[in-house]
Amino acid sequence: MPAERPAAQANTIKGELVRVDAATKMLVVKTALGAEEKILYNDATKVTGAKDGVAGLANASNSNVTIKFTGTGADRLATEITVDKKQP
Repeated sequence: MPAERPAAQANTIKGELVRVDAATKMLVVKTALGAEEKILYNDATKVTGAKDGVAGLANASNSNVTIKFTGTGADRLATEITVDKKQP
């Protein structure tokens, strides 16, 4: 029986979107542990749940987000951002 390959581990961060810096294309997300994580994004980053895609992220501050990314450290680049609907 051939050895099974482990599934590729998706790099994901979940937390509250603290701020968006459109000039540097960087997001700051506060995780459940209280750490602020910085992740870059670009025009190819897929965004769901925010009006106007990447441009709509500026209006999504304080929303919960799930970010899938590639890279490590300061070179983390978001490939997909899901903005959770705000609770009334």
